[in-house]
Amino acid sequence: MEKELPKKINPKQFDPSMQELLDLIVELYREEQSIKKVSIEMSLPMNTIKKLLITAGELVYPESEMIQKLLAENKTIDEIQAITGLGKATINIYLPYTKSLYNMDQVKKKAQQLVLNRHQNQKICEFVEEMNEEKLWECICAFEGHTFYTYSGLPFTYKLKIGKKGRYTKELFVDRRSASKSLTWCSIKQAFNEALRTLEEDGKAHEFNRPKDIGDIRGISYIYSLFYKFKLIQVPSFAKERMEK
Repeated sequence: MEKELPKKINPKQFDPSMQELLDLIVELYREEQSIKKVSIEMSLPMNTIKKLLITAGELVYPESEMIQKLLAENKTIDEIQAITGLGKATINIYLPYTKSLYNMDQVKKKAQQLVLNRHQNQKICEFVEEMNEEKLWECICAFEGHTFYTYSGLPFTYKLKIGKKGRYTKELFVDRRSASKSLTWCSIKQAFNEALRTLEEDGKAHEFNRPKDIGDIRGISYIYSLFYKFKLIQVPSFAKERMEK
């Protein structure tokens, strides 16, 4: 039976990279409340996920507490086997990691992407529920660095600039291959109001056959892709194939 601790306890201080991985696994587990689901998402054995959660102090088992108590009493693994009736492999699962995973960077990268994807999906859901400029901006912040595809199928990303007061300037710097251009919040708001007007009239996301159908707005080819990703608009089926690579 799994039992959650009231707060996180780390039995060992790891290097920052391993500690970050533990934090990510805990975040995924708290979201799913299932070792099996996290195991499937991470493509890792369930016992590895369990051991990581034990290491992070997120889960504690009676077996784990007993084994660590016996080790503190200087019992050997053979003696612990005899006392508990557990095999060596099982005993190892109930013990926390004492060093970083051999493929930690790869595992951590996947965990980071899963956490990011969940955050992005949550922001889209919030925007769909309450379509306003504030929720739209939160989506834009959540998808900084994400690879979008234009109506023509060309990839691009964008970055946000932080101003003097430590806040975003609400200007997107679009990077498409070697070319780079800025996309103003004013242009995005103008396109948003046009798309929102059609949404309110139809009661559902309107299909725009091409970017300029929204309006002759600076940077509309990029805005079109953002709005489709955020479920504000629909696009023709042939465009979906290019934009959902």
